[in-house]
Amino acid sequence: MGAAFASPAMAAPAGFAEPYNYVVLDQDVRVALTEFGRNVGLPVVLSDAVNGRVRGRIEARTAGEFIERLAGANGLTWYFDGSVLHISADKEFMTRVLDAGRLSGEAVASEMRELGLADERFSLRAARNGNVITVSGPPAYINVVGQLVERMQPEQVVAGDDPRVRVFRGGVMTEVVATHGAGTGSDDENASRANRVARP
Repeated sequence: MGAAFASPAMAAPAGFAEPYNYVVLDQDVRVALTEFGRNVGLPVVLSDAVNGRVRGRIEARTAGEFIERLAGANGLTWYFDGSVLHISADKEFMTRVLDAGRLSGEAVASEMRELGLADERFSLRAARNGNVITVSGPPAYINVVGQLVERMQPEQVVAGDDPRVRVFRGGVMTEVVATHGAGTGSDDENASRANRVARP
């Protein structure tokens, strides 16, 4: 079992609420979708599986209503990633299991909401241990989540080498180097310690 995270209604462009005074009648669906993007001022990316013809008449009061009707009538799913409108076939809808690394599912879901990329039509669930995220949606949505998980990973912290020890690679000697303030004996004793060579 895992936890599901709530998302905004849709990651939709602001222009989807604007009136849309265009009608599609018996047209190639790829042409209709490309023209829709041009009319609302958005770049549109169509998957190779998007094909066929629009049968009948499609019109609507708003751009959002229009794309919903056009997609619904032709077995399509749209997703807006904040800059590009991605459209794929319903049959491309998929589920992927992603390694969250050192992130929690809640952190990923929160970032998706913050960036306006979340969409309630698609799911993002985290396993109880928080290391695995299950994502369901069109290819563009899956890719966005995967890229976000990768970018959010904290940087790996590599412990530095001990500055007091120098190892001669390929040899058998380890030189012990005195640091400032090290040792409590006389100068001669400290110098002797600094120059000791340990042999196995």
